[in-house]
Amino acid sequence: MYPYISFPRNIMKGLKDIELIANKAKIPTSSNLYSHQVNNSSILYAISTTIWIVAIIALIFLIKKNIFITIICFNVILILIGIRNFPEHLQKVCFQANTKNNNQLYKKNITLKKELFQNLVINSQMLVALISNQQSNIENDSFNEFLSFNKDVNSFLNRIEELFPGKVYYPIKFDIENLLSNPIVIIEYNSLIAIFIDIPYTIEHRNDDYLRVKHLSNSQDEYLLNNLGLISISFSEEQIVKNMLGCSEYICRLIVRITGDINLLDTINSQVPNLVKIQQWDISDAVHLENHKYREEYLV
Repeated sequence: MYPYISFPRNIMKGLKDIELIANKAKIPTSSNLYSHQVNNSSILYAISTTIWIVAIIALIFLIKKNIFITIICFNVILILIGIRNFPEHLQKVCFQANTKNNNQLYKKNITLKKELFQNLVINSQMLVALISNQQSNIENDSFNEFLSFNKDVNSFLNRIEELFPGKVYYPIKFDIENLLSNPIVIIEYNSLIAIFIDIPYTIEHRNDDYLRVKHLSNSQDEYLLNNLGLISISFSEEQIVKNMLGCSEYICRLIVRITGDINLLDTINSQVPNLVKIQQWDISDAVHLENHKYREEYLV
């Protein structure tokens, strides 16, 4: 399914281990350990009624000047009030414990994820190639021409640059053996994240140069990049065209997951519709889609 994420093996295992620790954490809450005391309104009603009855009895004995019984009644009232207020106190204690445990868990996850990415070695040749490629005017001119023809992709890249200023690289052209397609953009955020935009087929007289003709059978690009320490995300062109903001925010959420940097959540617009998943296609699917002019319909 698109979007499709591919992690280096050590990163995927590390994330699963870290999130497993988070899932196993036992956090006391008023709704699970003490739900029968906190939520049982009938018992609270009975206690309140009893308090009023004992108060009336105390008043009667006070009028009769029976001080001993009156004192006993007032002590009973105080005990009942304490019992009635105990669940509310318990809720506060549980909430404080919940908050404290959540904060400790968050800090632990951040520490573990930082350690995880500190151990990730990026191939230095890739970084050199990535930076030196920015000096290629010919490649830049070709890419700018592509962007002028593909307005939605251009808007997507502009949004990525807004979200990650100074951390976005394009155009990308790696000299890696057996690499069939280059990612359209790379984001540097504690690691290198390669973004692909996939299409099932090309259209004659349309500039599809930096899009990837991708089928289920040709997934070696992700494998090669993963071996070099890159994380890859693949979107379908249709997702970019129909929900560019949803794609960019999907990337934000992924980076929050792999780094624990929740500050990125502040950049997410809750009004943006969720990204609709799209089934990946194989070669026979691609032929069928081309015959039915699948791309032409959403590119209109």
